[in-house]
Amino acid sequence: MIPPGNGSAPTINSFVAVPESINSGSSSMLSWTTSGAATIAITPGTFTSTSASGSTSVSPTSTTTYTLTATNATGSTTSALTVTVNTGSKPTISSFTANPTSISSGSSSMLSWTTSGATTIAITPGTFTSTSASGSTSVSPTATTTYTLTATNTSGSATSTAIVTITASGGTLAITTTSCPGGTQGAAYAGCTIVASGGTPPYAYSLSTDVIDYPPLPEGMSLNASTGNISSSLIGGQGTYIPELVVRDSAGAQATQDISFAINGSNVFLASIFPSTSIFHHRMDAATTGLPVDTSPAAPMYSAYLSETIKPFFGDQYANFPNGIPAIEVPYSQPVVSVASLDGPPGFTSGPIPAYAPVEGTANAINAPGGEGDMHVLVYLEGGGGNNPALYEMYQGIYEGGPWTDTGNGYFANTASNGLEVGISDAAGLPVSPLLVNAD
Repeated sequence: MIPPGNGSAPTINSFVAVPESINSGSSSMLSWTTSGAATIAITPGTFTSTSASGSTSVSPTSTTTYTLTATNATGSTTSALTVTVNTGSKPTISSFTANPTSISSGSSSMLSWTTSGATTIAITPGTFTSTSASGSTSVSPTATTTYTLTATNTSGSATSTAIVTITASGGTLAITTTSCPGGTQGAAYAGCTIVASGGTPPYAYSLSTDVIDYPPLPEGMSLNASTGNISSSLIGGQGTYIPELVVRDSAGAQATQDISFAINGSNVFLASIFPSTSIFHHRMDAATTGLPVDTSPAAPMYSAYLSETIKPFFGDQYANFPNGIPAIEVPYSQPVVSVASLDGPPGFTSGPIPAYAPVEGTANAINAPGGEGDMHVLVYLEGGGGNNPALYEMYQGIYEGGPWTDTGNGYFANTASNGLEVGISDAAGLPVSPLLVNAD
């Protein structure tokens, strides 16, 4: 209404919302242009302005009608608009697949989709769009490509991906990796990825099932069957292992490659097992011991040996297996696990024996020609947390997924003393660990 007088009420030239429809949580910009107004106000809300034109942002939680009121001394003029808030749900993608997933260069794969609640779908890379809830389209990539399906409606969008792999045409399946880095016992492994080429991907990676001629990976290390990645957060084994890596493709072809893994031991602890006064740390030369020469009839050496010299012999690499007797040190907090001794009274029925503890001859030694071998497992528990340092030794230790079993074991409850062994892990009745060659 225009009150009596000579003046005129203000004019609203425009009042718009951009966008007029939003999803809940989004914003719309209200813009106005007026003439002759002293003030403007927008309701609901408390927004006011003295500008003839301008804009302000609103974020309604439900569909709202906004009123612009332009006022001067003569009167006021109003204009209204509505901002619609969409309360529907985003679309869903039931499936998005490629068939086949692997093709040779120049061939095609069919991308198929099933959605609900979508007004449009788009597939990238490329410019393909459709308004069909389900359908398919052919693609012919020249390189391995990840396709993304985007289903959209007024409430938002959803995405899904499918990969089309380009395979080598006519190539022979082969493992192209010929070497992997070494590592250090007790540390994480730097990692190595076995790479294959040719054949018909996808590939599946494994270790040879010929456990007589080939060892497993060093204890604590594992192979990802899908990616070929070899990893370990803590290497338990030591020595040189040469397992046979195997790859199989989707057509059943197979290729193999022997790869060496050289693992440095971390056995400084061997030199400090038992006190320095222990017989195990005593020199054996005549000058140090002061013992008399044995002149008994059985003592003299065979005359043919008199010209020989003493030669340290540490054995030789047995086929692809590490040589020697490994040992490992574990922290005083190492969890205790059950151990079943299958032959004779055990020295212990539980101990801090980790699954990654190295086995003499490796876990595959159980299948070695001529028997199972000694398969010693030697674990030194460091002192701490109120516990004494201790030594746990197993004969013919076998894990194979757990729990540990052996055919005899023994342990020293406190290697800071010269206490005797409980049980026995060696035919001589002596501890094995302090008698291994070490810096001492």
